[in-house]
Amino acid sequence: MADADLVHDAPPGHSIAAHRALGFCSACPDRELWEETHAWRVRENVHIGRAGLPDRVPHPSREAEAHHGRR
Repeated sequence: MADADLVHDAPPGHSIAAHRALGFCSACPDRELWEETHAWRVRENVHIGRAGLPDRVPHPSREAEAHHGRR
């Protein structure tokens, strides 16, 4: 979506940040919370140069393993 297509304000009760960054929010008609959450994750992955990679971690971190007593 081109920056010119994004809405830089939002209707009452909607997220100004989501409208500014994504062009919609979960309070918009025919939008769900998961759609907004997914859009934020995709946007952040593109922002840090990791577009196209899965959003889920393939295996637990060392910290999580240690926390659960597995290392």
